[in-house]
Amino acid sequence: MFDAIHRACLAVTEPILGWMLHLPHDVALLIISLGTALVLTLVRIKTTDQGLLQRCKSDKKRQKQLLRAAAKQGDRSARRRHRATLQQIQLKAAREEGWPLLASIVPIALIAVWAFAHIPYYPPDCSQGITLRMFFPADAIAELVHMLPPEEGVRVNSGLIRRVEEDRAEDGLTVVAGRADWTLTAKKRNEPYRLRFRWKGGIIEHELRADGLGYTGPVTQYGPKKEEVFEYKLESYKYKPLGVLKDWDVRMPRWTIFGWTIMGPYAGQRLFTLDAWLIAYLLIVVPSAFAFRRLLRIH
Repeated sequence: MFDAIHRACLAVTEPILGWMLHLPHDVALLIISLGTALVLTLVRIKTTDQGLLQRCKSDKKRQKQLLRAAAKQGDRSARRRHRATLQQIQLKAAREEGWPLLASIVPIALIAVWAFAHIPYYPPDCSQGITLRMFFPADAIAELVHMLPPEEGVRVNSGLIRRVEEDRAEDGLTVVAGRADWTLTAKKRNEPYRLRFRWKGGIIEHELRADGLGYTGPVTQYGPKKEEVFEYKLESYKYKPLGVLKDWDVRMPRWTIFGWTIMGPYAGQRLFTLDAWLIAYLLIVVPSAFAFRRLLRIH
């Protein structure tokens, strides 16, 4: 279901955004970010009462002036009155923010799907070699997997047959799945290669892009179990905005009180990783959205 939705979104966005695959990643990310900020700005024209927001802005400015004047005069009653009025104005303006967010969900979701599919990594150079890792449930360890003879243009190193090996967790002890690796090279061509694998009497197919513009994955599920996935080893192709920004590991905090660790054994453990490109995307989108609103005089 999710894969079908993902493919449908890409089918919509590829004709519109695909031209950016020919641009440097930094430029493509900048365009995507500014485009998102522009969407967030322009939807406000049709989904908010601009006249009301303009009046709210003017009233807030006036109430703040009156609040400062009351503070100088030491008039507590006037200060409470102006604060209450200011809160009412802010609440009225906040009620206008729901529709812009709702209207921007679909276009931003489409942009996000395309970006997640193309921005995180540079397209691997398949002519220089790439590693494809196939994961299996743990009970498949020691079984054989046979890669069928590939299409012309693909060359597999060290044979086609692999024995499923243990894949261990970060602690190096816990076996979480089985895995088999193939290192291969492929000549550049516009049409994707179709790789086929035989396992347990069935045929598994996987797409290999070698056009220099994109990649499949880096993780693609092929079976009903979460362990049954293909994964490209693309860490060396990881995109770093401007060549300096790195991924951010979000971890459980290490808070302690009187020597007692609040999070216990989970303190310091990684929750998730925020990709460097996504950090840069947010750093561009948020200030740009406010800048566009001021530049276009949209409230």
